[in-house]
Amino acid sequence: MSLAPTSVSTSITITPQIIVVETSITLSLSPSRVDPNEIFTWVGKLSRADGQSPGVQTIWLLINGTVVGSTTCDSAGNFSATKSAPASEGSYSYKSYFGGATLTLGRLEASMSPEARLW
Repeated sequence: MSLAPTSVSTSITITPQIIVVETSITLSLSPSRVDPNEIFTWVGKLSRADGQSPGVQTIWLLINGTVVGSTTCDSAGNFSATKSAPASEGSYSYKSYFGGATLTLGRLEASMSPEARLW
């Protein structure tokens, strides 16, 4: 009988599971009626479909589809930002946008708020 060491080759494959979580975002503007250049506040909330905290994330602010700034939400998803209304009277579309995020073992999907308007 031989007591010589033997070697055994083993291979283990680990496939991480990526979890994709849908998000939604709300937006309201306050006050709802402003004059040109008047200050108003964007207020909204980023939520995860699974009910967990979205964590601190960047929220983009858009007027007529153009990014005019950004803010961050708190760990509960709440955000607000103060901006000036455009300089000329008119009808403008306001939206907030979350571009998604990569987590340790998953991803938060991007979401866009419904349109809000100032009168």
